[in-house]
Amino acid sequence: MKRLVLISAMTIMGFVANAQTYRSFPISQVKEDNDKAVIYYNIPQTQVEFEVKVQKTIRTKGVYCQNAYMLGIKNLITSDEVRYNISDIKIKPKAVSNPSQVYALFVKEGVNVKTSEIGTLCEISPRTKIHPQSIREAYYPNLAPKEIQQKEDKQPEAIATKPIYETRLLKMRQLEKVNMSAEEVVKKIEALREKQIDILSGGLDGTFINTTIDFMYKQIDEIIDGYVSLFTGVETTIEQTYTYTLNPQKPIIPEEDLVMKLCRFSENAGLSAAEISSDMPILMARFQTTNTTKNIQKLEEAKQNNLKQQEKLSKKGTGVYYSIPENVRVSVEFNNKVFENTIEITQYGIITNLNTKESSLKFNPQTGGIKSLGL
Repeated sequence: MKRLVLISAMTIMGFVANAQTYRSFPISQVKEDNDKAVIYYNIPQTQVEFEVKVQKTIRTKGVYCQNAYMLGIKNLITSDEVRYNISDIKIKPKAVSNPSQVYALFVKEGVNVKTSEIGTLCEISPRTKIHPQSIREAYYPNLAPKEIQQKEDKQPEAIATKPIYETRLLKMRQLEKVNMSAEEVVKKIEALREKQIDILSGGLDGTFINTTIDFMYKQIDEIIDGYVSLFTGVETTIEQTYTYTLNPQKPIIPEEDLVMKLCRFSENAGLSAAEISSDMPILMARFQTTNTTKNIQKLEEAKQNNLKQQEKLSKKGTGVYYSIPENVRVSVEFNNKVFENTIEITQYGIITNLNTKESSLKFNPQTGGIKSLGL
């Protein structure tokens, strides 16, 4: 409803063309020898970022695995292995400059124009005086299309370790250097457990407060866990984050879903780029339109077919070009679980124009759409 009210207001204002203080033209219609005050802006395109969180589980066999019977342990790691699992996928939009949708905004004195870092409009307001600049001296935002990005977080962090004390004894995969027999390790464990009994029964010399006793007991517990891990083995889980970026384009038939390759994944090898040649399964990203701009699209097509209006537009320009983005449901399915988000994608919607008298306009620099307007 809010969007319909805003569109209706803009339609009414579209008939007001007198005393305009700014006009827009596609950059292809701007003459090189023009010396009027001009600001360049673009309607952005929406890339979609997928943050894929992967849990890497490392299981290391204990050096005394074959002697686990001495401690009565049955649940133990019998071989070294690494396994991967996707724990979460976050989906979010990212606006980038669009070199195919660049416009020149010619302004008179007393108009303030703000643009974003990627050259999209933020605000037009009739308050602040601007200084003219020639078309050759105008600031051109970086409109080069950004390549599809793929990066790996280089600082994975261990989020769960079971047990952890073995790292104080020796580093992972060096446990075979322990200079004790299995029998000696078992005796160490028994001696430490007797020490815990002494702590709890008050058999230690001296007087200790409860917090000190509790601390000593837990410290010994950690040492015992470290020795026990020489039999049970060690399991460590590390979380890694990978980012993949896709640039979806609207299908020829808008109602059809767009399906794009995201990446490859297997429980044994983890994540890799979708482009590589491999037998690893591919994760697919699905883009499903919600048809929020379907009716507006029909109105825009009628305007495009009005030759008189298009001829007038090419000669006199318009107040400003803006976008009406489409709501698109983006989803990735993995192991019967669906990760999804509904986001605004500019290239799925439409680009139209608005003629206004002196007005204050605020834009969404991420989509190129109008947030608010006021006379």
